[in-house]
Amino acid sequence: MRNALGPGKREAIALAVESKPSLLIVDDLPARKIARMLGVNVVETAGILLAAKRRGFIESLRTELDGLIQNSFFLSPKLYNDLLQAAGEPQEG
Repeated sequence: MRNALGPGKREAIALAVESKPSLLIVDDLPARKIARMLGVNVVETAGILLAAKRRGFIESLRTELDGLIQNSFFLSPKLYNDLLQAAGEPQEG
């Protein structure tokens, strides 16, 4: 699985293992799996945005997610709606 990662992701995980930060922000599923196996706490971009919404740093999670999606960020429709529900925003029909 490690060979599936690019050099940037491998380096980020190695640095996180060495320096023990609170969190590593990574969206790539294979990278998240490897980081977790190595004891690194990971969070995805969507999780950061949800936390920002809950803390009042952003007004609309939908606006932020839509902006990411417009710039080629993949988010399944189910996860999109789950995030909106968790943020207390109306879901898509």
